[in-house]
Amino acid sequence: MINSMNRPFSLAFFGSSPNSVTVLKALLDARFPVKLVITAPPRPVGRRQILTKTPPHTFAKEHFIPVITPAPLRETPIKVLNLPQLDVAIVADYAQLIPKELLDYPKHGCLNLHPSLLPKFRGASPGEFAILTGEKETGMTIIRMDEQFDHGPIIAQFKEEIRADDTSKTLYQRLFSKGGEVLITILRSWVEGKITPRAQDHLRATYAPRLTRDDGFVPWKLIQQAMAGKLFAPNRLNQRLKEVFQQSEVDKFSPAATARPKAWQTQQKRKAIQDNPSAAKKISVGRADFLERAVRAFSPWPGIWTKVKVKSQKLKVKSEEKRMKILTAHLYPKPYTPAPPAGRLNPILILDQVQLEGKNPTSFSNIQNILSL
Repeated sequence: MINSMNRPFSLAFFGSSPNSVTVLKALLDARFPVKLVITAPPRPVGRRQILTKTPPHTFAKEHFIPVITPAPLRETPIKVLNLPQLDVAIVADYAQLIPKELLDYPKHGCLNLHPSLLPKFRGASPGEFAILTGEKETGMTIIRMDEQFDHGPIIAQFKEEIRADDTSKTLYQRLFSKGGEVLITILRSWVEGKITPRAQDHLRATYAPRLTRDDGFVPWKLIQQAMAGKLFAPNRLNQRLKEVFQQSEVDKFSPAATARPKAWQTQQKRKAIQDNPSAAKKISVGRADFLERAVRAFSPWPGIWTKVKVKSQKLKVKSEEKRMKILTAHLYPKPYTPAPPAGRLNPILILDQVQLEGKNPTSFSNIQNILSL
């Protein structure tokens, strides 16, 4: 165990998810003095809409740590928060914008654990898009936060392999677990001024946008084509990928930007596209392996789902349209690495676990006979 009490300092913790608890627990196990937890307010959960506290809220109360739940934080005056004196604040999966006044409140700023190799995959869904785009590795970056999302200078960074069976859930669990371990090894050095942060290369930034439920929808016809090993037309997921790899940033503080702003912006964006290997990355979005990755990337949320016609037992009604979630799937044959031999057929998507609207999860083979294919 790390002895973190030689020169005590105080910190606050921001987080709202189960992954946040992983980091918070690491801090407490290392005996760092967490004076306050700031988390999202309780919200209705489940079919009964039961008002439920966030996991960090529950964990903090169990360990007798004060909790506040401002909402939204950006509209809450700092005086209202009644914060103690803080040396540093730790942010892990908080999912709310933290205003500049609060970022500047701790003596040594706010440190954020972002689950990607920044500046790659800034934004709300870095793990999901790392899996979806077929990345072989990702990582965790600890930055000192500034006013822009995932933009601040880097304090620490490590890489993590993306496994062939990873979902976004399993990937995030490993990243935040290791992130907590790394954080407690560098936190005291940061507060004591022994670490010099390095600026991100903003021109190489890509963006992983927040997902919506509609992003998980794939027409049944396309899924059927993937199940037959056929190529299929691009869909909504393809458009989301364009958002990722067309994102770039310009240096607004360059003298040239002031003299000729439009020309400078055009030149910088062109340079960003040329220099950014991710921007030129070609992803096969019309093959079964893309959908297989999507199933894992969007698990558990928003999930890959479709609409199917189910044979009806009602008189005069042949079939009814139902939503169907694809919970798990695999490829046959398994993909080769790094590339298939010449002449090999496209892989076939095999659906494993599915869930029809209003029903419990089951194997796809159990419901094939009731689908109007």
